[in-house]
Amino acid sequence: MSAYMAYLKKNILTVITCIVLLASVFIVYTVFAIPNKYDATAVITTDTSASSYIKVIKSEGYIDDVSKQYSLSKDEIINSLDINGNGHMLTLRSRTMDAMASKKIVDCLVTRLIKYHPQITVKQNATVAAHPSSPSLLVNGALGGLCGVIAGLVIIGIQMKKK
Repeated sequence: MSAYMAYLKKNILTVITCIVLLASVFIVYTVFAIPNKYDATAVITTDTSASSYIKVIKSEGYIDDVSKQYSLSKDEIINSLDINGNGHMLTLRSRTMDAMASKKIVDCLVTRLIKYHPQITVKQNATVAAHPSSPSLLVNGALGGLCGVIAGLVIIGIQMKKK
């Protein structure tokens, strides 16, 4: 093991090069190839268990309403939604490539829900996201760096076996 550590110290530049190279590749890929996605989230207080409203919101009538109002496909709406219930709190989140579309989806669903269930209270209205929620440049850069460490160690291991 000490021979491997000595060889590693001697060739640390190989590992550092791999880290920098792969982190850079991951960051460039994140910036230029992965589309940005934006979140809009609303929080609602319900009179009963919030989980009972999840099926209502995902029902065809609600999804059709949003689809017709904003000319979005039903699949796009359904795939963008993340609805969670915790006790009497209901969180509606939409994640799309357009910040305004995310807000419109959430607003339309909340408006329709209040129209038919007036006992519901909006605790937090959806807002237009100023910055994308994904992809994360930091996470992808760190993942690239980790891959660089692994690649560098593999390269050094291969070089050491050849000697």
